[in-house]
Amino acid sequence: MLIAILLGFLSGWFGSVPVAGPIAALVVTRGMQGRFRAGVYIALGGGVVEAAYAFLAFLGFSTFLTQYPVIVPISRGVAAVVLLVLGIVFARPQPAPQESDIPPRDSALGNFALGAWICAINPTLIATWAVVVTTVHAFDFIDLTSSQALPFALGACLGIAGWFLTLLWLIRRYRERFSPKVLARVVRGIGVVLMVVALWFAWRFVQYFLTS
Repeated sequence: MLIAILLGFLSGWFGSVPVAGPIAALVVTRGMQGRFRAGVYIALGGGVVEAAYAFLAFLGFSTFLTQYPVIVPISRGVAAVVLLVLGIVFARPQPAPQESDIPPRDSALGNFALGAWICAINPTLIATWAVVVTTVHAFDFIDLTSSQALPFALGACLGIAGWFLTLLWLIRRYRERFSPKVLARVVRGIGVVLMVVALWFAWRFVQYFLTS
């Protein structure tokens, strides 16, 4: 059980490092705005839903994807729409945050639900965790039995949340070194990255139907 938790933790931690994902973009944006509690709850909401995907993958979701391969391109199409919308929101011109601005009061439940919702409507994560579980199984560290599913999912949740909490801590510690204009450019840059990733997912979606 401990090995399953550790493997889930490492998978969740390192899988969350890229900042191109929508949850990462939201967490970074909230951190840059000084809304650290909001970032924490968004990360926790996303971590819980991703852990559910990891749990399903361990129970044989990879076999389901093998039987119905069309799910993968459809998930890419949905991901393209989600990332494009978020990218437009982040990339549009916004007033640079002022040091005197008081961060708004954020609802813990609302931000938790936001993180959970963003992950729930991103079915690409289903394929992602199916690949992760298959890779873990290839190393023969653990057997893909139902008894290992919950510990692995718990470890994944802890790893995802752990990375984003570390990221928020780093932002909080070094945020003052950046001017408000630089912070605004960072947020817009994240938006551009999200739109580029969305276009890549859209191309993969179209490519599947062109070559099938």
